[in-house]
Amino acid sequence: MKLKQTLVLAFVLTITAAHLTGGLIPPFFFDCVVAIGYRPLTAVRRPDGKLEAQRGAFVPIASGFLYGHFIKKLNEKENAYVLYLVTNQHVVEDIERMEKQQIEAISKNAEIATEVPLQNLAGIFMRFNPKAVGAARDDFWLPLHSPDPHQSWTQDRDLDLAVIGIGWEVLDRAGIQYNYFKSDQHVADRSKAGEIGITEGDGVYVLGFPMGLVGGDRNFVIARQGAIARIRDCLAGTTNRFLIDALVFPGNSGGPVILKPDMTSIEGTKRQNRTYLIGVVRGYIPYSDVAVSQQTGHARIAFEENSGLAEVIPMDLVQNLIEQHQKLLKSK
Repeated sequence: MKLKQTLVLAFVLTITAAHLTGGLIPPFFFDCVVAIGYRPLTAVRRPDGKLEAQRGAFVPIASGFLYGHFIKKLNEKENAYVLYLVTNQHVVEDIERMEKQQIEAISKNAEIATEVPLQNLAGIFMRFNPKAVGAARDDFWLPLHSPDPHQSWTQDRDLDLAVIGIGWEVLDRAGIQYNYFKSDQHVADRSKAGEIGITEGDGVYVLGFPMGLVGGDRNFVIARQGAIARIRDCLAGTTNRFLIDALVFPGNSGGPVILKPDMTSIEGTKRQNRTYLIGVVRGYIPYSDVAVSQQTGHARIAFEENSGLAEVIPMDLVQNLIEQHQKLLKSK
């Protein structure tokens, strides 16, 4: 009888575990993530013989996500949010450098015909799926510099964070399929992480577009699994980044890191039964591998390799940067 009961219990646990392994990322999370890149600016000769500045095909180089900053409660069921794009500061800086080089090269040609100053064309592009059936759109443009504080970037080089406000009506008018992480519902900052017991070994997902893999005709996010490698020092406030054990590559920068829910726990730990946005990918930690000459014993070539560890910026630092931008708007 005991053997039979044990077999039945094992069967139930197996079925339950199998059930719990599916659907761990809320589907709308994928619509929060965007591919970020640029469209090369070149001089093209028009039929009338004049040269015109034109954009080439979209080149993806990084990731970002849409974030709803809680403002106030509207009623029992609705809250008011301000929408932001979040990514790394080095992503914005890299695109700005490429845009500057291209604009300088084109500006040397006195024949160029343009309706607006070339400097005003500098910006980044984002790639979204449309709500309707059809190919992904990669023409959503955000300026790199704008006199309007509502359309200006707020950046922190030390933290490697950059945020910019985006108007809901602009996305809606363009017929774009999008969603956003809500700061009061979907986010675990360091305070929340300590409260719910996030620690080393907890599972995570990294969402983004590594190596420019944006999904072909449609914009589809790549999800990779990993685990928190070290976070207690970050939760204690001795560092402003934590580490995950997950393979990230160029293109993942600026993407969100999601806590993986788990219905099981052991003594001394807390069960993580919800999915939270816990951070922003900064980049992988490299290590150097040196090739040594067998003849001389001297180092000949040094290779930089991906260690499999990646740095992540906690969400309270994102929130702080957004609050800086909100204070700037109120002071204008």
